[in-house]
Amino acid sequence: MCRIAHRIYGNASKRLLIAIATTFLLHAETTAFTQDCINFHQKYCISYEEQGYTPMPQSRSFHLTKGGFARQKVRLNDGQDYHVSFAVDDVFAQQLYVQIIDDDSGDVLYDNTEDNMNLNLEFSAVKEVNAKIYIETPSAIVQDTLHEISGCIGLLIETRPTPPTGFSE
Repeated sequence: MCRIAHRIYGNASKRLLIAIATTFLLHAETTAFTQDCINFHQKYCISYEEQGYTPMPQSRSFHLTKGGFARQKVRLNDGQDYHVSFAVDDVFAQQLYVQIIDDDSGDVLYDNTEDNMNLNLEFSAVKEVNAKIYIETPSAIVQDTLHEISGCIGLLIETRPTPPTGFSE
């Protein structure tokens, strides 16, 4: 009787050990890929620090699948210039849909589909605005693999005081 019980419980513990190891390996693979996206924006976004811009804490990196989206809140202050740059992983073929929307009114302040899919923009805020930056990757037309296609997106938001223009007295 003891041999039968050992055989039954012994096989169950082996299966449990295999299941735990498989789960760990799958998690490690996913975690390793996600960690590749950490600081993606710092490595690959175009920075204008030499022109006096300072990175904002809202700058970040995202791990997205094809057809995925992300949003980032940002406060745009009057009297500030902004430089917003995006870095796109090769799996997205340098395509990214971007909108900046006034969070209070819902007005679209910027849409890169109307600006030749631009991923590097500069503007000045003329009033204070609570905004959201919406980022969307292109959808996968054909799924030829069993795995979701995913990659990294970087968002770098930089600011500086608007330099004075015109003549002074």
